[in-house]
Amino acid sequence: MFQGLGTNQKRWNEHTESRFLDRLKKLGSVYTYQDKINNIWYYNKSATDPTTLCSDYDDDIDIDLSYVKCNTHIKIVYDDLIKKYKNIDNYDLIPIGFSLGGYMALYFAQHYKTTQPNHPTLFKNVIMLDSSGFNPKNIKNQLKDYEKLEYIKTLTNTTYKQMLQRLKTVPDTTTILHQLNHIHIYIRLLSASKYLNLVFQIPTTLFVNIQTSGNINSNSNSDNTNEIKIEEIELYKKHNPDTFNAFFFTNQTHYIYSKLKPAKYIIDYIKKIMDRL
Repeated sequence: MFQGLGTNQKRWNEHTESRFLDRLKKLGSVYTYQDKINNIWYYNKSATDPTTLCSDYDDDIDIDLSYVKCNTHIKIVYDDLIKKYKNIDNYDLIPIGFSLGGYMALYFAQHYKTTQPNHPTLFKNVIMLDSSGFNPKNIKNQLKDYEKLEYIKTLTNTTYKQMLQRLKTVPDTTTILHQLNHIHIYIRLLSASKYLNLVFQIPTTLFVNIQTSGNINSNSNSDNTNEIKIEEIELYKKHNPDTFNAFFFTNQTHYIYSKLKPAKYIIDYIKKIMDRL
C-alpha cells in the first residue's frame, strides 16, 4: 500500500470512519510502510489538525533525492517486501495507492511485472484510490510551474539534505515545509512522466471521488478538478479498453477509502478479485 503525500500510517486506519486497514486485513496479508518523505510533518510546529499531529509521524528524515525518486523508491519497497515475505512468488499481489501514491502503485506493478519473467501473474490488479492523474500534457504543465521556483531550479542532492537538516533546527518550519512539499511533488511528477506507461498490461481500477460545488467539503476548484479527473479517465480508457475500470463516488472527500460507504464497496471489489484467483 502506497501512501498519499503528507499522510502517515494512521491515515489508513485510526483516522478513518471505515477502519479501512482492519477491513482489508480480513482478506489476506497486507504490507504497509511509512514513506519517509511524509515524515517532514513530524517537524510541523503549527499542526492543529488531529489527523496530522506531529506525533503521528516518525522523526526519521535521513533520506536523499534517490529515496524520493520513483524508480529507486520502489526498489527499497520491493526489497523490504521480499524480506518480510520470503516466498513472495507464492503470493498474488494487488498494489494499492492513494492520491500521489497511485503513481507508485502503478509503477511498482509495471516495473516488477517485466522483471519477473518466470511469474508474469505476480500482480492481479492495481487499485488506485482517488489517484493523482498522469496525463502527459497535464504533468508537463505542472512541471513547468514547479521549475520556475528558485529552490527547484537550484535543487541538488546536497541542497535537499541541507534543507532536511535545517528543518530540525529552525524556529518556524512553515516555509521550509512548504518548499520540501513542492520538491517531493515535483520529483514524483518527474518520475511519473519518465517511467509510467499509459498502456496497462495489468488490470487497473481507479476509484474516484467527485466533489460537487454545493457540498460543504468542496472548494472553488472542485468543478475544474472534476473535469480533469474525467479527462484522465477518458485517456486511460482510450489506451486500455480491456484492462481499465473506473468507479465514481460523490462527496466522499479525497480520502475516499476513509468513508464507510466507499470503503465497503472498495473492499468488496478487492474480495471479488481475490475470489477469482
